[in-house]
Amino acid sequence: DCIAPYTALKLFNENNLLNINGGYTIASYEKPFISYIGPHGIERNGLYQIYAAQMNENVYTNLWNGPYWGFEKVLETQEITDKPLRLKPINIYYHFYSASKYESLNTLKKIYETSLKKEVILKYTSDYIKTVLDFYNSEMFNYENKWLITSNGYIKTIKTKKILKINESVCGYRKINNLTYYHLCSKPPYKLEINDDNDEIFSQPYLEFSNAEIDYFKKDNNIYLLKLKGYLPIKYKIINAKKIEEKDYKEGIHHVKEIKLQK
Repeated sequence: DCIAPYTALKLFNENNLLNINGGYTIASYEKPFISYIGPHGIERNGLYQIYAAQMNENVYTNLWNGPYWGFEKVLETQEITDKPLRLKPINIYYHFYSASKYESLNTLKKIYETSLKKEVILKYTSDYIKTVLDFYNSEMFNYENKWLITSNGYIKTIKTKKILKINESVCGYRKINNLTYYHLCSKPPYKLEINDDNDEIFSQPYLEFSNAEIDYFKKDNNIYLLKLKGYLPIKYKIINAKKIEEKDYKEGIHHVKEIKLQK
């Protein structure tokens, strides 16, 4: 039933194991309701069961009774949980028996092809679990007219209607669905400062987009240093700066890019 009891969660926690299952996010064009979108997880006595972002083919095919192309509706779920508010990541979650029937296998191919045409940042499931746990355990404080976020450093983005200053904690932003998402860099605690000078943020060098995580973005005199790390060859877009040097290499399974910029 995908409901992990506290004793199971405790066993995972004591052995430093991650968990994910359940959630029942199945919103579709036929049922575009918030009640069909599950939370990121559920707490049981201080421990968390993390939920999958979207359900698997077993649910979309009526417990594998058909139609066997039913998993295609997860593409509708992806759209509904992305707009007008981005509520969930893309999660292609299925079992080996999806390859046992012609309709389900072709559907799975279509889901992958359609999903990967979108602008995505690939992550392991373990990365997602750590991010959700960080979301539940992060704290925010107001200190000397600044907002401080304490976390384990897995949350890399914050959404706000306020205009924030670009500083050692905030290295860029991007507008998605008429909302502003700020990229967090360096290590926590993150310091957020409200920007009263709107022109300042639009003239400073900042990172708009990357398909990798930010290791650091810092200023050294008039030079800006950016390091990105991801699972695929890295793409990025910098605003208000020109590239003067770039270096690519691998660190284990990660692609790494170090960039030197000048305003």
